[in-house]
Amino acid sequence: MLVEWTLMERQELAIKPVRPWDLPLMTRMAYANMTGVDVEFTRFARNPLLRALGYFILPLYLLTSGRGFKAVVGDETVGCAYLHLRRLSGLAFNVHVNRSHRRQGIGRALMEHLESVTRSRGLPWIGLQVDEGNRPAQQLYHSLDYRPFHPHYLYHEQGPMPIPRAAPGIVLELLTRGEGRRLYRRYARLEREAGDAWAARVVETDFDEGPPSGGRTWRCLWKQQEVGCLSLDHGRQGPVATLLLRPHHWGQTMLTYGLLRQLLKQLDGAPTRLSLYLGSSGHHRTALPIFRELNFRTRRRPRILMLKQLRQSS
Repeated sequence: MLVEWTLMERQELAIKPVRPWDLPLMTRMAYANMTGVDVEFTRFARNPLLRALGYFILPLYLLTSGRGFKAVVGDETVGCAYLHLRRLSGLAFNVHVNRSHRRQGIGRALMEHLESVTRSRGLPWIGLQVDEGNRPAQQLYHSLDYRPFHPHYLYHEQGPMPIPRAAPGIVLELLTRGEGRRLYRRYARLEREAGDAWAARVVETDFDEGPPSGGRTWRCLWKQQEVGCLSLDHGRQGPVATLLLRPHHWGQTMLTYGLLRQLLKQLDGAPTRLSLYLGSSGHHRTALPIFRELNFRTRRRPRILMLKQLRQSS
């Protein structure tokens, strides 16, 4: 497939498939695209040995992970983008335009081409992951009607967390890994359907993530009744917890306080830093006043999932 656009400078732009002999150039472009923007990749690229190894691994990844397309002006390749097809969506990745050719509509042309390919395969959604600090890319995706999926979390870094009187009868029941994954997925589904209904189905089908593989998961009980689940892991910035509840419990202050108290017991008191993810945007909005009283702040996720529902051609 060959698609053509006209740039503001009236140069002819063609979008062509990436061929195996393009892989060395695509690898260099991937390094240029992710270094300084993707935190994990930048850390990886700073190690000379790992960086050299990446020049062998990355071409194989690009060759096997999806379909690649390059933007060509004249005889020069000025950009690229890749697409991986899933059950309900296309996943765009490694979208890059050379610095000297930015702000000329090339990124938009690449994304519109990926959308066209996704639509031609009968898939109703397209998604991508963008780093929180990559503002130019976010602006482009917003202009193309991509919408961030549940982009926020809560962060506490002020040491002691004095919690007022909480509801009695709250217990955390530690689960095995298999039990924890099953309960986590069930409550994650409930949260999405109530708090992010616009994209609940595609996220569950194509982008669902279970609890942290190295962490612990508890069943949350209140007066011997199950109300949700809590998972806990440890990241570079300190403990990371995810709280999933039945929707009618989202705004219950005393219950929230009690669950936080139980969480702090698992952490042997108040940590210096705590990241807390609630299971949906609806849960986050409803419970935010409760957490603000405890000096939690809202922050953007380091990597944001952005989604767009495609209109099928008539």
